Amino acid sequence: MQLCNSPQNTGARKKNSNNSKEFEHRPEKINRAKLDDNSTFSIQQFSDDVGSRAQGGQVTHHVPSCISSTPTFTTDPSRRQVQIRGLIPTLPDFLAADQFNKHLEKIRSSIAQANLASELTPLLPRHIATRLLQSSFAEIMEGRQLLDFADFTTLLSDQYTASSTGPAENFARWAIVNAVTALALRFKAAPGSEDDLCSIPLAFYHNATAMIHRLILQEPSLLSIQAFLAMAMFVEDTPESAAFIMLGTNASRQLELFDSRMPEDFKSNGTKSKQHQRACEISSTFDKKIDLLLSSDASQVTRSSS
Repeated sequence: MQLCNSPQNTGARKKNSNNSKEFEHRPEKINRAKLDDNSTFSIQQFSDDVGSRAQGGQVTHHVPSCISSTPTFTTDPSRRQVQIRGLIPTLPDFLAADQFNKHLEKIRSSIAQANLASELTPLLPRHIATRLLQSSFAEIMEGRQLLDFADFTTLLSDQYTASSTGPAENFARWAIVNAVTALALRFKAAPGSEDDLCSIPLAFYHNATAMIHRLILQEPSLLSIQAFLAMAMFVEDTPESAAFIMLGTNASRQLELFDSRMPEDFKSNGTKSKQHQRACEISSTFDKKIDLLLSSDASQVTRSSS
């Protein structure tokens, strides 16, 4: 199943407004001599702004607070110096060179064991899942803002509190937590490593789809609708068009049933009302995509039979 090279995997990458190449802070690109911890080096860039070029001026760029919050300037206005120690970003421990592979192999092992036993894959270690979702949630929800991050973290926290190995009787919550985790893992896969890491996001997607029959048989709820939509987002614009049609159609049908039985006080709840509106918008978008896919399939059948 080829789901790791979806267009959604690339995400939205920020571009330098003055250059088509991606703008990166790459300390290794700086031409510098060997320095000790207290040494400094200068950061110097030429502006592409027409006015600055006309004056032959050099400009300095703000160093993001995530890299250094206390830059030190020299008296020379054309040059800027920042302490090396302040420029080194701090990575979480699990991304350190001596830890990353250990965590990766542990996750792969848990997936293999779950597959062998035909069981659900346990959730990622909580601190890893939290960091992963903090750094990718905005991108994976861009254009499909199913939930606010604060609302999702509440669901995530509740799931870990209840169980990290199964739904704990809340099938919709388990499904959406795993579907969003799968989206985040796929988004964070480095270019070129998608095939090697593909089994990891797929395992969490399968955790979610294992709840489909439960969601269909229970009373529709806003959370079950969101779960179907999150699963559909994972297979949107992939070769798995049949899965996308099935998931999107179930979301649409559950939305119809839910709207016909919506509690009177539901619309007065600001958060729930906003989430419901977003679910309606995403479901409508998916319905249009499904219609196009079905029309295309029907046309192919007609051509092949004639």
